[in-house]
Amino acid sequence: MSLLKKAPKMTGKWISLIIAFICLVFFVSNAALASSIIENSLNGALPLESDLSSGINWETDGPLYESSETYGRSEIMYRGYDGNNNVVSYIQGFINFYPETVSANQEFMRDPDANLESNKKFWGSHGSLEEIQDLPGGLLLISDENTQWWSSCKAFFWRAPGLYGDIKVEGNGNLEKLGIDRRSYTRGETIRLAHLIWERLPGGKTESKEPFTCPVGGEAPLRIDPNIPGHGLCRGACGSDCPSSCVKLPDIILYFLTGENEYYSCTYENVISCGSHSGCRDHDECYDRCVAEEGETNLFGNCHLTCNTNCTDEYGYFTCYNWTVGWPPFDSNLTYSDSPVQAGPFTSPVQDFIEEDKT
Repeated sequence: MSLLKKAPKMTGKWISLIIAFICLVFFVSNAALASSIIENSLNGALPLESDLSSGINWETDGPLYESSETYGRSEIMYRGYDGNNNVVSYIQGFINFYPETVSANQEFMRDPDANLESNKKFWGSHGSLEEIQDLPGGLLLISDENTQWWSSCKAFFWRAPGLYGDIKVEGNGNLEKLGIDRRSYTRGETIRLAHLIWERLPGGKTESKEPFTCPVGGEAPLRIDPNIPGHGLCRGACGSDCPSSCVKLPDIILYFLTGENEYYSCTYENVISCGSHSGCRDHDECYDRCVAEEGETNLFGNCHLTCNTNCTDEYGYFTCYNWTVGWPPFDSNLTYSDSPVQAGPFTSPVQDFIEEDKT
């Protein structure tokens, strides 16, 4: 006796349900991919710590991203300290994104002049306002006239229909101890960072769009091999080159929106996460300077030995020894990978990425 049974005949109702399910899966996948592209694009436009004023110690909150079917928002917050751990500055950046179907219903989202006028009307009672002539929708709010300690400036900008944001820089009297005039600092940094964000947003500089290259560092992994004169690997990790204490991670794929309906993918392979500490980072930088600036490649040369002494003087022999073999203490983890593999540009994310995978 056979245990096999004849399969039931597929009816039109079942076929319709299956087709509907496939369409739903495709729609959800497409929406998720589009969301990841928007998130990476907005987060990538926000200022990095390396963009901020030197001479100040920065701590970062973010970037944070929130979204819904009709909304996307990225924000970042920096707190700046002097050498005595006194707060000297706060910096907050925000970028808002609305799709065309939503922004078409709001005049201030569609046009830079309308965006500027909307902000003038809303913020007019909060301080003096002036237009930033070379920034679309650019408006600077200065709200420090009546303060004796804090200075604050806020800049608004418009990039495209439904894409706009602002950056706020605050500074206090502790900046004077660092030789920084707080009023000049808040004004100059606000305008500079507003331009920086605007240029990084999708579309880039309108007058001279540079070719896209996959980023290294920031949200993306650092290169395992940075191709420096001393041939050191995994710079900043505690241990010799990439120590055995590093942990293997899955490949990372990031998507970037570089213009209207133009996308790139960046694949980071051979990804590892390694323990790091400011002492290890300083020691690696010191070694690298010995090679690059003094041409010293001997680890027992005077320059390299001075780097070792700097470590033991500040952290002690046993801590520095632990770091040489990749052991803690760590204050962070750094992610590294091979050089990223770039693909694109694509105009229809899901379809083109599938076609790319077939080749």
